[in-house]
Amino acid sequence: MPADISEFNYKVLANGYRVTGDAQSGYRAVVPYLLPWNEAFAFADEIMGLNTATTIGSITFKAPYRFPDAAANLYVQSFEIEPSGADGSEPGDADHGLAPGEFFTHAIVRATFATPSWANAATENELHQLDPDNPLTVCRQSVRAAGKMETLKAGHYVYVSDGKKVDGDFAVPTCESVLELEFPQIPFLPWQLIRPYINKINSDEILGVGAGELLLEGMTTRVEATTTGMSQMIVLSFAVTPTPGVTWNHLPRPDGTPALVKRAGSSDRIFGEADFTEIFDELARAEA
Repeated sequence: MPADISEFNYKVLANGYRVTGDAQSGYRAVVPYLLPWNEAFAFADEIMGLNTATTIGSITFKAPYRFPDAAANLYVQSFEIEPSGADGSEPGDADHGLAPGEFFTHAIVRATFATPSWANAATENELHQLDPDNPLTVCRQSVRAAGKMETLKAGHYVYVSDGKKVDGDFAVPTCESVLELEFPQIPFLPWQLIRPYINKINSDEILGVGAGELLLEGMTTRVEATTTGMSQMIVLSFAVTPTPGVTWNHLPRPDGTPALVKRAGSSDRIFGEADFTEIFDELARAEA
């Protein structure tokens, strides 16, 4: 859910209110809010948003406060708190006046709004999604694609002129693609949630890729410091099969044509299947 400041006793000040922008980062707005000193820190916490969790999974997401009534997709990214006014008392010790409600009467909280890196999940930018019809919110998405050479055994190709087999092993070009999904500000270390899905393939079409053609290769994490404590940034890496329609459970026959295989004496495939939407339901924000 988004941040909500309706419960605070604030006023927007004209002095210091400004909106700037440039071609690289877009709009940027600074808005000064005047409110009672004893509400300043709670106000700052609210406008920054807070992601919480009590177990591995089931995250309560709160997006930062969104710039109101504007086409620009701006959210609070930082703030400054400046005390204003004195209540007439004298500082009693070195710490007096620092706690909310002490010494000062009011605070000016300057909130800086900008377009965050995860905002490409907003509805107006669905074309930045791997699957525009099923967007993942607050998720940076990228693709690594590179050509590579795959060695084939002799006999897989014949000469067009006479139909004779090409002798010897040789290499043919293929395309290797890896989809990377980056989820910022996860409030726990998610390896226990992700581990059961590693080396599994998708049971259904997802991210614009057919069933069985997407393999969760791995996960990396990095701890991040935020205004509300520590969080995790995680990256999920999914490998896509080089040939559309050919799953990770296919292997080439001697003539090079792909065929679905199983383990001898059982129905087990090379890779088990999993529903990756279960991961995304836990990590992606339903509303931003």
